[in-house]
Amino acid sequence: MATRQAEPSGSSAFPTYQRAEELTERNLNTNKAAIEAWIKGPPPASDGDVKSFYDTVPSGETSGRSVSKQPVDPNDPLSGYKQGGNAQAYDVSGVDTRIRYDSSRNPPFTVMTSMPSKS
Repeated sequence: MATRQAEPSGSSAFPTYQRAEELTERNLNTNKAAIEAWIKGPPPASDGDVKSFYDTVPSGETSGRSVSKQPVDPNDPLSGYKQGGNAQAYDVSGVDTRIRYDSSRNPPFTVMTSMPSKS
């Protein structure tokens, strides 16, 4: 039986590699207690488990730019790329960092991905 892969709901990018590192580190530091609670449980994390952690950059800053599959403007169905529209990228101020639990590491996780997101 074939499985259907999830399609992306949008796309986003940090402006530079340095900004990506800076904001990912900030997100991990901001969520340190939540990450530790996830690892310890209950139930404790198992190898391969994945969890997202979110942060918002300081007021007035942006984390990057994003474009959405779904229309961003409800009055303009072509404001997302799903309908074949001319979707425009917009500034976002959130950060979504996804980590995977790996008991063989110290700390016991790896960063799978980190991306700008809506706050």
